[in-house]
Amino acid sequence: MKKLSMVLWLGLIIDLIAIGGFFYYLQLQQATPNGLDYQEQEAFKELYPITQLIAIAIAIQVVSVLLFFVHKKLALFLAMLSGFIMLPVGCVYIIGFLMSYNKLRFAELQLFNSANKKQLSPYLHFRQERFYIVAVILGVAAVVQFSIFSITASMGVLLVVAAIVSAVNGILLAFRPVLGIYENQLVITPSIFSKTYQLDYKGL
Repeated sequence: MKKLSMVLWLGLIIDLIAIGGFFYYLQLQQATPNGLDYQEQEAFKELYPITQLIAIAIAIQVVSVLLFFVHKKLALFLAMLSGFIMLPVGCVYIIGFLMSYNKLRFAELQLFNSANKKQLSPYLHFRQERFYIVAVILGVAAVVQFSIFSITASMGVLLVVAAIVSAVNGILLAFRPVLGIYENQLVITPSIFSKTYQLDYKGL
């Protein structure tokens, strides 16, 4: 279980809180049907199938965690499927699962000590401005989406989440090495959701 990222558990908790709050809200409205007009009652009836789908997605997330150390590729597929169903709140779970998946996938590699970054011979690193530019573009697109439709527009919410993720990546990955040489070791960061590793490039 140590290979499971804290972000994964955080994402699962957020999803559980979200579905719990949604169920509570529906039950509360159902308990006072006289306070709703006919159109609102019909709208709430349409929400129940969506709620059931979200509940199934939560169950799939739990299964993906249980399968993580047995069939990691199947677990990854289930995690992505359930996470996309839960978007935008499922975004945290998706990121957490990808971090856990990469941690297990590259478990045999030696972690690179970031304190040695200054000793790297020329290296490529993540560029903050690219993440920030993407965040700004997505943010502007979200504003346009909200202004044309409404503040509850699902696409606009997804754009906001994507913009936040890109901005956070810009902060976390600032000047982190993507590819470089440290003494006789190759330093590499395989993914934006993985740690940085070092390995003997002579054996490649």
